[in-house]
Amino acid sequence: PVSIFLDMSLSEQAKIFATINSTQTKVDLSLVYDLFGITEDRTPEKVAYQLVRHLNTESDSAWKGKIKTLSDKSGDLAQGAMAKYFHKELLEKHPVIKELYKNERDTDIKNILLNFFNAVQEIFPNQWENKVEKRYVLTKTTGFNGFMSFLVLLVKLAARNKTPMSTGYFLSYINKVKDEFSEFTSDNYESGVRGQNKIRDILRSALSEEEKSILGIK
Repeated sequence: PVSIFLDMSLSEQAKIFATINSTQTKVDLSLVYDLFGITEDRTPEKVAYQLVRHLNTESDSAWKGKIKTLSDKSGDLAQGAMAKYFHKELLEKHPVIKELYKNERDTDIKNILLNFFNAVQEIFPNQWENKVEKRYVLTKTTGFNGFMSFLVLLVKLAARNKTPMSTGYFLSYINKVKDEFSEFTSDNYESGVRGQNKIRDILRSALSEEEKSILGIK
């Protein structure tokens, strides 16, 4: 829609400009990726949306029914937030995942994500379920971003060592540090970067010094 105003004074123009540009609302990210999902071309945005959709619907996925969509607000993590992470941090930036995307190996990317989060669910079943007042952050943005920052490292290691990225592979690392975690509540892992980095740093301690050196972690 377009509005056209004729013969307005400068003060009236300024008032309208200020009102429109100070009150505009961003489009919901979940809607943005829903729209990418119905486009015909294969793009990173569309593949990111499809990955989220598979995680939310497949019976063997730890995320089944736990992702908040436009039609179902009961989930823990918004579809748009997850899709944006996959789009920006994996499909466009991560060297291994980017190559898989380039070669149209979307199913392989999906399986990596499935295996990783199934491992997380297996180690922390109660906090993953998160049914009691939804008090745990493991399946919310703080937990998701914290664990994803570790996944990107494990994928690089696996690709370098030609190690299959099975659920067992991910379990072998997370199990090493599972007892280092406090209860996944906002009291222990606050919202935002600080809480995410706290989770990331505990997970990174599962890496050997040699692996840290390979990944460029000090």
